[in-house]
Amino acid sequence: MGSIGLDAALTATENGMGHTRAGELLRPLPRLDGGATPLAAARAMSDTGAAAVLVTEPAGGVFSRRSVPVGIVAEPQLLAEIGSNVVDKAPMKILAGHRDLGFNVPVSPCQRNCPIKQDIATYIDYVSQGRYVDSWTVIHETNPFPSMLGRLCNHPCETDCKRGWDPGEDPVTIRSIKRFSTDFAFKQGLWIDYKIAPSTGKRVCVVGAGPAGLTCALDLRVAGYDVVLLEREAKVGGLLSTSIPPFRFYHAQLQWELDMILATGIDARTNTNVGMGPDDVKLEDLLDEFDAVFLTIGMMKGRILPVPGHDATQVIDAMTYLRIISYDTIPEHIEPGTTRVVCVGGGAIATDAVQSSIKLGCPEVWMCAIEPEDKLPAFGNELHEAKEIGLRMACGIIVKEIHTDADNNVTGVSFAPLEPLQF
Repeated sequence: MGSIGLDAALTATENGMGHTRAGELLRPLPRLDGGATPLAAARAMSDTGAAAVLVTEPAGGVFSRRSVPVGIVAEPQLLAEIGSNVVDKAPMKILAGHRDLGFNVPVSPCQRNCPIKQDIATYIDYVSQGRYVDSWTVIHETNPFPSMLGRLCNHPCETDCKRGWDPGEDPVTIRSIKRFSTDFAFKQGLWIDYKIAPSTGKRVCVVGAGPAGLTCALDLRVAGYDVVLLEREAKVGGLLSTSIPPFRFYHAQLQWELDMILATGIDARTNTNVGMGPDDVKLEDLLDEFDAVFLTIGMMKGRILPVPGHDATQVIDAMTYLRIISYDTIPEHIEPGTTRVVCVGGGAIATDAVQSSIKLGCPEVWMCAIEPEDKLPAFGNELHEAKEIGLRMACGIIVKEIHTDADNNVTGVSFAPLEPLQF
């Protein structure tokens, strides 16, 4: 008894099926009891060079040694099953045939929960072995900004970490390990020289040089496309460069990652806006000039609540406020040592805005949010840092009106308390 693989059948077809007998193409077909583990089945297949395993079950009485076949488990089924249950170790991540079959089977819950399917198990295992550079290179397979995500990511991988499922255990600090590996590489002055495929002869325009646009441009460039990157701002990086303040991370490290991407030969053109204005580049012209256009317009616009007084002179959305500060400019109407600031909202952007205001020298800075303090969407460590340097907080309230004088200047803000809500 045995099995016939597709490769053998195709070879026989090329040689003339009429001259080949099925028995000549048989591969071994190991037998395994239905109660055996998937790893035992994989070991049997690996030892015999088989493409499948014959599953059997006992037949007859309790003391009978006879078994009968009940089905066949093929290699793809086995790899998928192992991939969904394997522990987080690099040696078990690299399954025989896994890459050859072209599978992308996330092998751990943390990897399945990662939006970009980072090979978490492997890079953590490399760190445990002291192979920090290997860890960093594995991270870079799918993530060109590990320095930033090692600090700013909301780490959904840790939410689904298997270690955290055990009572009394905390999840592995995956984000911090990513940060450690990348910081190590940065301090060593390491550099990734991306291998560029032969030119395809095609040109692609990427509109927007934020994380999405830069990642797209890098992937296309590595695949052999000529890439032109258009960016409205005076610098590339999107929100990383223009909205996240420098106390969140070391901007020289961000520039290091940006430089590695641009060094692949991407033609980055800053201060170039795509739109309908008289001086803007027109989308129709780009479609005519390039083989493809990829739009990543980002989320650069903030929101202002439509309450009475929202159009007052000193009212500004947090995104614009942080963008101005990113160019080493003090926003209009902010006078260090004098201006009192009220920020409506309790998320990450609000936390950055209030900390920036305090660091600019504003003597009184308030964060006012609809949620209770323990339910704010901002990261707890960031709120703790802000409170340590003087942030005042008022939670469980909603803004009613921004009061102004005859010249439309802000004179005060009124709030109303909320009834107890379920968050």
